[in-house]
Amino acid sequence: AIANGTNYRVNWKVIAVPVLEGNNRDDPDNDPGRALLLERIKIAGDYGLTGDGSTPKWVEVLKSGQKGVGRNYGRRMGIISINGVKVTSGETEVRQVAVGDRAVFRIEKGRLSTNTYYFKQTKSTQVDDINTEVFEGQKEADDAMQIGETFMIGRTVWVVENRALDIFRGRDDGEQQEITLRCIEIFGKGPLSASIGLISPRMIRRGIYNDDNGKTNARNGLGLNAGTNFYPVLRFAIGVVRNNRACDSTEIGIRSQVWQKSNGLCNFASLPSPKELRRAEANQVALQSGTMSNYMRRTSAFALFLRPAGTDAQGNEYAWEPLGQTFCVSGRIPQDQFNYLRLVHPEQAQFEYRFVPNPGADIARRFNDEDRLLLLNAKNGGPIGEQYQTPYGTFTLNTVGEYTTAGAVKFNRQMATDARVTEERIDATIPSSVEIENYVPDIEGADATVTEVAFFDWLPDGVSTGRAGATYYEFFGQASQAGLVRTYRRTVNLGDGRSA
Repeated sequence: AIANGTNYRVNWKVIAVPVLEGNNRDDPDNDPGRALLLERIKIAGDYGLTGDGSTPKWVEVLKSGQKGVGRNYGRRMGIISINGVKVTSGETEVRQVAVGDRAVFRIEKGRLSTNTYYFKQTKSTQVDDINTEVFEGQKEADDAMQIGETFMIGRTVWVVENRALDIFRGRDDGEQQEITLRCIEIFGKGPLSASIGLISPRMIRRGIYNDDNGKTNARNGLGLNAGTNFYPVLRFAIGVVRNNRACDSTEIGIRSQVWQKSNGLCNFASLPSPKELRRAEANQVALQSGTMSNYMRRTSAFALFLRPAGTDAQGNEYAWEPLGQTFCVSGRIPQDQFNYLRLVHPEQAQFEYRFVPNPGADIARRFNDEDRLLLLNAKNGGPIGEQYQTPYGTFTLNTVGEYTTAGAVKFNRQMATDARVTEERIDATIPSSVEIENYVPDIEGADATVTEVAFFDWLPDGVSTGRAGATYYEFFGQASQAGLVRTYRRTVNLGDGRSA
């Protein structure tokens, strides 16, 4: 993903500054030269604290106990205008676009000064790692966004039309890169599907944003936060399935490999709270945070679009229409998963199906936590059948999986501290009435017409239903009680005097 104003953070770790025996919290001997304090500020920030006449700034920062989520650093790149119009108010803006609109993606030169974290009694805390990571991200974006390449932003598709520079070099005396993209397609309908995000030129230029995600004006950083899911520029692929002849249904097999891996990432579950850290430091204990290098759960989501194959009476291709269901596949290790979708057509005809990805940023911004997703899981799920109304008729979907919520997909407990398990709940409704749709004829005899259908009672727990229940009834008749055990024997003539 190419960041669109999303900040960069240093990998979190606890920087403990224990109080030496016989010293107070504000004694300089606890941290000679403030080397540990500067490293803590580099990671977590100083929260805009300035100190007062009686308490120095550095003491206030130490007493805060390394709180917050981390200092936000600018990546110096993002979308700055649509059709020449920049952000009209604030630091970020979400704007609707149309096919044919043009956006400008800017990559700005700049770096943090070597004395960004400096104290007169110690050597400056290094910022080379931050400068290197930011510049490498800029180079990757510049290398990827070549003329003719297509990208997805939210639910919109864009093609690169022009580049101001052949190569962005990032030197202090170099020029800024401006890349022009043109919108060529929008998936879905409504303002949310046609929206992308812009950031202000001020956000492009800033090397350090803030320490509180722009909630206050500390460090003059009010509003300087686009968020982790602010319309990144993404490489993408679309899958297309087309019937080569008219048919009643289409079954599509899906092979997925969904996972992610951390490499030296902070083990957030092991982090102490600010209060616990202050208590440990007062007791001369230096706490350390762990790291994790392991496979982590990841979820990939997609939507299904469809249309009749061929052209209409005027010779135009039919428009793509959404089925009306968002699907997802979840995994944790690099192992193939196999699922399927079986779609029964409204009539015998040829159709085309299009698999369109739903980026994580789209799920996070456009979906409410209670919105329902269909998690495909042929290994452990149950059978699911659903009907969907589209402009091309009613399609019946059959697959294996389970329903889940967008909130469950968004959350990753390995990236949280003090995670709590909450019950995932999907509301269901009980029908208030039942109507006859059609009659199934009795092949062995005369047709029987049902004149009335009404709800009688629920089956007892554990009683088989459906085809299995009908089979048992044919074998044993009406059971006098739940749990009754009987034996059934049937002999079949196999021919040539043989039987089984």
